[in-house]
Order: sequence, then structure tokens, then C-alpha cells
Amino acid sequence: MAQAYRLVVADASMVGVIFVGALFSAAVFAAIAVPVWLFTRTSLVLDLTHPSTLLLFAVAGWASTFVSLVFSGAVVAAGVARLDGHPISTRQALAVAASRWRQLAAWSAVTQVVALFEGLLRRFGLAGLIARIVADVAWAVATMLALPIIVVEGKMPFDAIRESATLVKSRLGLTVRSKVRFYLPWMIVSFLAAMLVISGVVVFLVYRHDTPSWAAAGLILAGVGALALFSAGSVQNAANAYLNLLLYRHALGQPVVGVDPRDLPTLLSPPAAPPTLS
Repeated sequence: MAQAYRLVVADASMVGVIFVGALFSAAVFAAIAVPVWLFTRTSLVLDLTHPSTLLLFAVAGWASTFVSLVFSGAVVAAGVARLDGHPISTRQALAVAASRWRQLAAWSAVTQVVALFEGLLRRFGLAGLIARIVADVAWAVATMLALPIIVVEGKMPFDAIRESATLVKSRLGLTVRSKVRFYLPWMIVSFLAAMLVISGVVVFLVYRHDTPSWAAAGLILAGVGALALFSAGSVQNAANAYLNLLLYRHALGQPVVGVDPRDLPTLLSPPAAPPTLS
């Protein structure tokens, strides 16, 4: 796991790639959803189970997820190149990810079908909630290595899911431990940043009429918290992409510089010719 962070430090521009990707992704979603919300009666928050709302979220979600996947795919491409000993520029990494646009567009569509199914489960109360949680966990685990497989091997979604599930299933305990160790610190950081945002908003609302200076301080505090939350998310997502790549490469028997083989035991027998990024 430490190697994932070393890759982030070695190429900090990838954190910027994730940051910019998140901004573009949010902008694309808003560009689709907001006009529909303004000019139709489609609700974005009041009735999340209505077919029109689900359809809107599916379309906007597909477009925004596709954009996000391109930027995340660039991080994977940069990581592969660096691990292979020939680092590439940010532009080259984005070009590699963009060359997989068909696979990434299809993968985005699959994720939206899954999200649509989960949205329909909202209709079934507590049973639906339990089913959603189980489905979320199963999907997240099974598809953990899908993005590296798509970017490196160019496989379409169903083949990528099948290979990812096989790799993860062979060493489920290791995968779960790695992810828990990875996410726990970031959950704490995100919680603290969110508390800053909430505290700032509360201060602003309480003092906005009586003490303008305190209200302004509240807005600044909320802004700092939001920036910290967004920055932490960018670093986390970049490191997570690298961690998934490291797990994937080691599973295929490819070299992972700086990683003790005892920490990442081989998940499958090495193939005769491990795939490389073209």
C-alpha cells in the first residue's frame, strides 16, 4: 500500500488530473441535469424513485462517469508506464485513456444500469435498503480491478468484470484487508473536513444578521473545509487507482517495484506473456 502513495508522490500531477476530472465530471452532470430540472417538472431530490428522475440520473450519470473514468484511466496509464520504467507525461496518459473510449463508455453504461437497479430497490423499504447494501459491496469487490484491466488490456466490461472477479476471489482476504487499511484514514480525514464545512455553514447561518464578520469567518471556514474535502478525495482516488493497479499487476506475476512479495502473494499463476500497456 505504501507503494501506491510513493507513486502519488513520484507523479503528483496525477492528483491534479483526478481533481480536474472531478470538476469536469460535476460540470457535465450539471450541464445535463440542471436544464432538465429548470425547464421540466422532473425532481432531483423529492422523488428519487420516479422513472423520469431515474432516467435523468442515468443519462447525466453516464456522461459524468465517462469523463471521470477517462481521467482515472489516465492515472492507471501513468502508473503502468512508471512501473515499467518509462514515465509518460500527463497529456500522454490522457491520450492512452482516451484511446479506450469505447470500453470506458461501455463501462460507464454498465455502472449506470447497476445504479438504476439500485435506485429501483428504494421502492422496497428496509428490504430494499439491505439488498442495496449487499449489492453495493458485492459490485465494488467484484469490479475492483476492472479499470486497470480495461485500460491495460482493452477488454470490454463483461470480460473485465469476469477477470476482476476471478482475481479478487482468489485472494479475498488480502483484498479486504488492503482496502480497509487504505480507506480508514481517509474516512477520518473526510469526516473532519465535512465537520469543518458544517461548522462554517452553521456559524454563517447563526451570525449572518447580527455579526457580519463572524458570518464571513463561517463562510471562509466552510470554504477551507470544502477545499480540504475535495483535495483529500483527489489524493485518495489517485492512490486508490494506483493500489488497484498494483494488485492487478502482481496478480498477473508482473514486477511491482518496492513491494514485498509476501505482502501481495500471487493471486493466479503468471501467464506466459503478461499484458503490457500499448
